[in-house]
Amino acid sequence: MSSRDLCLIQYIPELVAAGIDSFKIEGRMKSIHYVAGVVKAYREAMDTFFAGGTGCCNPDAWLEEISKVSHREYTTGFLFGKPGAAGQHYSSKIYRRRYSFVGLVRGYDTQAGLAVVEQRNRFAVGDEVEILTPSGKPFNHTIGAIYDEEGNSVEIAPHPQQIIRIPVDRELEAYSMLRKPIE
Repeated sequence: MSSRDLCLIQYIPELVAAGIDSFKIEGRMKSIHYVAGVVKAYREAMDTFFAGGTGCCNPDAWLEEISKVSHREYTTGFLFGKPGAAGQHYSSKIYRRRYSFVGLVRGYDTQAGLAVVEQRNRFAVGDEVEILTPSGKPFNHTIGAIYDEEGNSVEIAPHPQQIIRIPVDRELEAYSMLRKPIE
């Protein structure tokens, strides 16, 4: 038995109207991909709300973003009363995962147009990845080439924490994340 993950992003206007001005986001036993994706979505939601009031929120987009990290099914917890049996998982398959975190950008070589990436999970030339940046919207990118630390062309980045370089036509901020849809 395990509880579901608390998710109240779609209720930010109501929570702020109730006087809540600080949100705790779970992260102690979560991956950096989870923390980065969820914190970014909540930050965007809060900034958007405060910039334009209740009519400007886009909860579907933010729910879509946080569904890309590994998570248990979401619940509103006790916000609307006792969740009862719906607040718990009773099976062994409790985590939902649609994307695999494959790389963390450590830097960007502007002269060469190459992102310096610390590989986290296997990916290869030809793979379609989504790049989640610290600021701005995520965007799709096809891996056109991979170079190892010596500059040799390789087809696959198979070793965890291997430093590789990939061509990207726009400068990437450090700590941008590459994630690949799971088929």
